[in-house]
Amino acid sequence: MVIIRKGRIRDCKDLLTVYQTTRWFYRTKEGGYQTVEEVKNEHKGICFRNWGWFVAEEEGSVVGEIVFRIEKNPVIGKVGIIRNLDVDVRNQKQGIGTLLTRTAETVFKEKKVPRVVSLTPPEAYNYWMKIDYFARGSILEISTTPSRIKTPLIKGLRLKQLKDIQKVPPTLNFSNIAIPGKMCELLDMIVTKGHKGRVYELYQKNRVVGAGVIVKLDATTGAFAVDITTRDDDHLKAIAAKVLSAVKVLRIKKVKGMIPKDQLARFKKTARWSVDESRLIPVTRIL
Repeated sequence: MVIIRKGRIRDCKDLLTVYQTTRWFYRTKEGGYQTVEEVKNEHKGICFRNWGWFVAEEEGSVVGEIVFRIEKNPVIGKVGIIRNLDVDVRNQKQGIGTLLTRTAETVFKEKKVPRVVSLTPPEAYNYWMKIDYFARGSILEISTTPSRIKTPLIKGLRLKQLKDIQKVPPTLNFSNIAIPGKMCELLDMIVTKGHKGRVYELYQKNRVVGAGVIVKLDATTGAFAVDITTRDDDHLKAIAAKVLSAVKVLRIKKVKGMIPKDQLARFKKTARWSVDESRLIPVTRIL
C-alpha cells in the first residue's frame, strides 16, 4: 500500500536511490547524484522553506516525491508551481505520480490557486497529458556576452541592490513575464549554496516595478532572471540593464537565461541574444 505524507529530511536516504533512477537529465560533474548529502541540499535553503513537499512511501521505503510552491501573478492572482516530480522507475506505472500530483493539487485548491504549471522534458510529457496537463507556449534559452548588452538610460526609475537577505523578498515570489520559480531558484544559489551573485529591485517613486537576479555558475558563465510588475518595456529594459551589467563585476564572460518564447521580442531590446529552443515543455492545468 502506498502512503502519501509530508517529506522529512531523513527521507533523503531513500530519495538518493530515486534520483539515481530518474534524474538522468540532471548531471553533476561526478556523473549523477552520489551522496545523501547532495539530496539533502535539494531540500534545504532560503527558498525551500516556502515549498510544499510530499513523498510516497511503500513498505517502509520512500519511492517518490513531489515539490511545489505558490507564486503571485498579476493576471490570475496565484499560480501553483510543481518544481519536480520523481518516482523510482521500478515503481512507475502504478499511479504513484498521479497520487503525488493530486495531493499537491489539493493543497493548491485549499489555497484558492486557479492554475498549476510545471516544466517537463519531452520524455515525460505523455504522463502529464494523461493527468490533464497540456503544453502551453514554449521556452527559449537565450545567452549573450558583455559586449552585446544594451545599457539604456531611463529617467524616473531607481535601482536598489538587496543584501543580507534573510527571507525571500516578495518581488521574487512574483511571476509576470519570467519563468515561474526561476528567480527564487537563482536566489537560493546565492544565499544558500554560496555562489556569487546580485539581487536587485527596480522602483518608480516608492513602488516596486521590477526585480532581477544574476548568479555566477562557474569561472566564466552566469545565469539571470528578471521580471516586472507591469507591461512597461522601459521597466524591463532598466532592470535587465542593471542585472546584466553585473557580468563585469562578477567577471562573467557569458550569461544565459530562460524566457517564454512570446517574450523574445521584448528581450531583444535589452541585448543581442543567441537563441535556442529549450527541451523543456511548459505544461499547465486549470483547477
